[in-house]
Amino acid sequence: MDSWPSRFQDMGFRISTGPVVTFRALEFISRERNGDDSVPLLSMQNVRPFEMVWPAKKSKKDAWFRVCNDSMPLLLPVKDYLILKRFTAKEEKRRLVAGIFWAENFPLRSIGLENHLNYICKTSGSFSKAEIYGLAALFNSALLDRYFRTINGNTQVNASDIRTLPLPPVSDICAIGERVQQAMKLTPSEVENVILDQLGIN
Repeated sequence: MDSWPSRFQDMGFRISTGPVVTFRALEFISRERNGDDSVPLLSMQNVRPFEMVWPAKKSKKDAWFRVCNDSMPLLLPVKDYLILKRFTAKEEKRRLVAGIFWAENFPLRSIGLENHLNYICKTSGSFSKAEIYGLAALFNSALLDRYFRTINGNTQVNASDIRTLPLPPVSDICAIGERVQQAMKLTPSEVENVILDQLGIN
C-alpha cells in the first residue's frame, strides 16, 4: 500500500467528524419522533458494511434530532456519504467499518450524525456509484484494515489518519466499485477477491 501513488486528501475526497456531540445537544435529542420537525440521529449502531440501517434492528438506542434554527448548524445536508465508525472494540474483527448512506433512502433535507462517526464526501460535486462502492469495498477490506492497524495502535479511527492514507488510482477504485455492484453477494471474501484481483495483488 505504501507504493500506491495517491493519498486520500489529494483525491478530491473530504472526511469530517459527525457534528453532534450528544451530551452538548440533549435539548434537541429525543427517543420519539416529534412530527416533521425531527430527523434521524445516526450513530455507530446504524453502521453496517456497505449500508446504514435505520431503524437499527432490536435496538432501543435509536434517537431523533429536532430541527430548529438553533440546531441547524449541527445538521448535515442529505446527500450520498460514506460513513466510518470512529471507535471499535479491541475484540472486533475489523477496525474499519464503512457504511453507505444513500440520500434516496432518507427523503429529508437534513440528517443528524453523532461525533462517534466520520463521514466522507466529495470536495466538489457528488460521488458516482462506482466511486462510493469502490471506496466502501476498500475500507471494508482486510487489506486496508491490516494496514490501518499497523499505523494506528488504538481503537479510534481519526479523520487525520484517513487523510494521509494511501489509495490506488481513482480508475481502480471505480473499477472495484463496478465489479462489487455486479457481485451477487457482498460477502467479505468476495469483496476481498475483487480488490486483490483488480489491484494485481497475489
